[in-house]
Amino acid sequence: MPTRDLEKTDPAVRADAMAPGPLLHPTRVGLVSLGCAKNLVDSEKMLGKLVAAGCEVVGTPEDADVIIVNTCGFIADARKESVNTILEMSRLKQNGKRLIVTGCLVQRYAQELKKELPEVDAFLGVSGQDAIVGLAGLQDIGVSALAEARRTHTGPAHFAYLKISEGCNLECSFCAIPGIRGPQRSRQIPELVAEAEELASTGVTEMVLVAQDTTAYGRDLAERPTLAALIRALVPIEGLRWIRLNYLYPNHLSDELLETIAGEPKVCKYIDMPLQHSHPEVLAAMMRGGSAATHLRLLERIRALVPGAFLRSTFIVGFPNETIERFDSLPAFLRDAAFDHAGVFTYSREEGTSAWQLGDPVSEREKRRRRAVAMQTQQEVSVLNNTGRIGQVHDAVVEGVGRFYYICRMAGQAPEVDGMTRVRRATEAGLQPGDYLTARITAAAAYDLEAEIVPHA
Repeated sequence: MPTRDLEKTDPAVRADAMAPGPLLHPTRVGLVSLGCAKNLVDSEKMLGKLVAAGCEVVGTPEDADVIIVNTCGFIADARKESVNTILEMSRLKQNGKRLIVTGCLVQRYAQELKKELPEVDAFLGVSGQDAIVGLAGLQDIGVSALAEARRTHTGPAHFAYLKISEGCNLECSFCAIPGIRGPQRSRQIPELVAEAEELASTGVTEMVLVAQDTTAYGRDLAERPTLAALIRALVPIEGLRWIRLNYLYPNHLSDELLETIAGEPKVCKYIDMPLQHSHPEVLAAMMRGGSAATHLRLLERIRALVPGAFLRSTFIVGFPNETIERFDSLPAFLRDAAFDHAGVFTYSREEGTSAWQLGDPVSEREKRRRRAVAMQTQQEVSVLNNTGRIGQVHDAVVEGVGRFYYICRMAGQAPEVDGMTRVRRATEAGLQPGDYLTARITAAAAYDLEAEIVPHA
């Protein structure tokens, strides 16, 4: 098992130069997707190409002829998880099984991985994913067939992620993504509408829009379409009930966008806006800009234009210039900001970022302490917010069915990152995952809510 941290190397490795010979009958493919929702979309598109080439997707790698691991290489913990998963999958190689590793980790460390992981048959970065068909030992089906291949949705049937752009033009000093994914490339609205229509035709009712910087959508296109224009194009799609926006960059939140969120019934009144910190010196070193005061003014504007909006943010503690005094501004800001949901992460020093030169002076123990303090503060805020919602009535989607409760999400609870709402089952209600109901909140905790079904008149 590789134990040393992988060093950044030239990612320009030709996938076809590493492809092994053809399998006799490579019909079954198993894929493990790691990292973020954007990576999951890449995984589903690769599976779609493989299905178009004649493969069958299986749910467990043990049953596959070809095993694919789509990796994350964003921070140290993600790299460790990726390498451990690759090694775990390599133990399944027998009787001609093939192991292919793709994604961000390969893009950052292709040459190093090739040297340290001889168990892997082929590597593929984040670009040129059409090559996955050849790497899997399948016959070439042609460019047009690959282009027309439908994405293979792997998640719960009722929600899916729609990646509206690739790459990022921001220069946040802590972030390696622009070096991995390149500059922003927005997709055209007709292409996105077509993909959303395909997903809706399979039963998807909640579409979650994702990108590295969702609010910058369209700025790189000649026509300069806005995110609001994209939303308006998605609203008429038959079968869609909820449209959710993730990764909204604070500097790009226009009144047009906020008014569209407020005015379109299908759009969740949910703002996911990573702010990263509250102290101006830390934000300046992060190359983010702003301060607690500017953040609070922005939140006031959002709440004025989108009444009742649920607000989520994420923050980093332990940045190199975050002194104790500068950190102390964050819990105070969290109390003032009153977010409904927040995530706090410890700083990971990343080679190739401009913050690398600042070193990593805050110990891991101190980073964890600061994270615990910030999260405890947010939990207290969330309890107050959730308690204040007792008695409110909201629509919710069923995620699971228990003996006495439906496990649901309201529009203010995003999939996979926020809490859940337990709705007491009514004897006459025979609901299944993906069904919607109306519920009245009856009890609250820091993350989860309890509710009862409100019968329709």
